[in-house]
Amino acid sequence: MRYICSFLIILLPISSLSSQALIQISTSKTYKGTIIAQTFSNYDIAAKADTFPPDSSTISIPLVAAPQKTTVRIGPSSPDQYAQFLTLLTFAGDSLHLHVAFDTTRQKPVVTFSGTNAAGHRAYNQFRSKPLIEYLQTGLAAPLPLNGYTEEIINRIKSYTKDLDQLVERQDISQTFHQFATNSIQQSISGHFISTIFNDEDALVYQALPKKDRWALGQFLIDFSTCADGQVFHDEHAARFAIAVLSFKLLQQQQLYSIFELQDTSIILSNNHTIDVGIRFRPILAEQDSFLQEYYLAYYLHFYYKSLIDESVLPLADPLMSYLLEKFPTTKYIDAIIDARELNAMRMEELSNSRTAITEVAVPVQFFERWTPQIISEAGEVKNFSYADADFSFAERLLYIDIWATWCQPCMQEMAYNYQADSLLYSLGVSRVYISIEDPVNRYDEWQQTIDDYHLGGFHVLAGKDLRDWLFKNFGSGNTMQIPRYLLMKNGVVVERFAPSPSRLTELEATVRKYND
Repeated sequence: MRYICSFLIILLPISSLSSQALIQISTSKTYKGTIIAQTFSNYDIAAKADTFPPDSSTISIPLVAAPQKTTVRIGPSSPDQYAQFLTLLTFAGDSLHLHVAFDTTRQKPVVTFSGTNAAGHRAYNQFRSKPLIEYLQTGLAAPLPLNGYTEEIINRIKSYTKDLDQLVERQDISQTFHQFATNSIQQSISGHFISTIFNDEDALVYQALPKKDRWALGQFLIDFSTCADGQVFHDEHAARFAIAVLSFKLLQQQQLYSIFELQDTSIILSNNHTIDVGIRFRPILAEQDSFLQEYYLAYYLHFYYKSLIDESVLPLADPLMSYLLEKFPTTKYIDAIIDARELNAMRMEELSNSRTAITEVAVPVQFFERWTPQIISEAGEVKNFSYADADFSFAERLLYIDIWATWCQPCMQEMAYNYQADSLLYSLGVSRVYISIEDPVNRYDEWQQTIDDYHLGGFHVLAGKDLRDWLFKNFGSGNTMQIPRYLLMKNGVVVERFAPSPSRLTELEATVRKYND
């Protein structure tokens, strides 16, 4: 039997910032999860959020400013279980309703929007629900040289806002919401492209685009995504775009074609202590507006400290922290930055234990016993998808490929849905292949143990350096790759570069059936 638990979020009209709550949340008695809400006005960096326990039947979140961005986490109490994240852009007079039905069988919230800009929120959150690289992957490998490439990129960016464009044409959303949401999407993608063509030596577009064409493409993207009317919410998406623009202008002034051609900068503080500012932070120092420079410095520090990057980032970020405190001693961002640094240090310490990353992820209670784990290749034996031996070939069947690692907690969370996903794949004649990008020297035992613990039925490959590099080049950004990542392969050809995950079972079934002759 499937049980549905519901709660309602209501964004009420704003008559007074001091007395009127912008968001009211009502939960049913059967809802057992928590709601984590975080509100932002322009130029906010927040490390903390309000968490509402399940015994709160009515919740009110006051309006801080208009416009206001509110992020809401909807899901079970445990942070390791599936949750849905929503971003709400609200303005004075809005009345937006979110009805959330929680499916306890699938452990997944289902959200229905109604009210002011409801369709716009649905479209905007659909875009934000996917990793940015998914939108950029094909664009980064688009045909070169520049002739036709610029048009291809702009058309691609416009395709991601066409739903919002159609909604505003039909007057289903307001002009203001359309401007804020559309500009947010455009700047997210354009900023990443600009950074890639000047900062990422391993990206295909960086390697293939002639130097003389980089300036033209960068300037075109800046002009396309810069908001003449100023209708943009100043948050992390706008900050990344602004920093990309600063990088572009700094390089242009010095007639350089890569950020790696810049020199580190030394700054003498008031105590006569000299700090070195790394090249990745140089563009921020070029910002002339002190208010914006403070925000960009704080944003960059907060981003690096919270991102679980290894400890090598500290010698780069800590000097910048000293500079921030020197120039802006009363900065309002300091508490959020310190919280991010301390939390990251604790998480790094936890990860030093080889199995900490997955110990809190519950092992599924059901396993699909018709498939048993079969290790077909250990480290270094597979170079690419042309691998074949007497028992296995990538080219002979319909394959669902799961790229994962034992230290990747989102990867392990998806495996809670393996019973349903494997049952579906088996019924449709699809084989499952796991490719782990572990370090084969230091993580071999953990890889085998996790396969046993989670009963990961299917074919298993432990990637050596050659396969990892090949995957990163062909399915990542060159030197990195977001995981978990799912591919669908038919007769040796990858037909879906971003196949749905096991938790998106309905989408997965629809995708597989397209290729299941």
